[in-house]
Amino acid sequence: MKQLQDKKRELTILNGKRPIPMDWTNPDKTFNSESPEVKNHNGNGGYVTRANKVVFDFDDRAVYEEEKNKFPETYTVQTGGEKNGVHVYVDTEEPVEKIVLQDEAGNHIGEIQADGQQVVIEGSIHPKTGKRYEVLIDAPIATILTEVYDYFKKKYTKEKIVRDVNWNNYQTSSIGSQIRIESLFDMGKLKLLSN
Repeated sequence: MKQLQDKKRELTILNGKRPIPMDWTNPDKTFNSESPEVKNHNGNGGYVTRANKVVFDFDDRAVYEEEKNKFPETYTVQTGGEKNGVHVYVDTEEPVEKIVLQDEAGNHIGEIQADGQQVVIEGSIHPKTGKRYEVLIDAPIATILTEVYDYFKKKYTKEKIVRDVNWNNYQTSSIGSQIRIESLFDMGKLKLLSN
């Protein structure tokens, strides 16, 4: 866990995969690796992600193997999940948002965990499989270019661009919970553009 010992890295304590503290996304309620709450906790730990401190959370090892050359050498953990998923820890040049990754058929294959999310850290035990989260690459957390995030967003999401009558762009997603409603306007005047 030495890669998460930097005081700028926020941790939380977990019951299985769920945070125990009520307000765990609040920076005042997170911990660092030296906090007594972390040192004295006998269960799993979680890494709290932020807009510039993200984790590429691949649920299936095969997807990671296909895309691992997109990343510089960086701290990487094999999860305890059934498909030997992988967590790739990176910092980003610019703030980014969480996105859900889907394959061509629309199947969920992972997420890019960003602000207000968390992932289970190395040494923890998966609550369903009983397998330990293990370090794959023991390297410092690297910074990636925004282009890497954009590559995954373009390849693994089903986003469309919608323009209103004044040609203002709005991005939407096939995942309804991620659509932001900025204002109400005549939906009949929207033009759907394909990527």
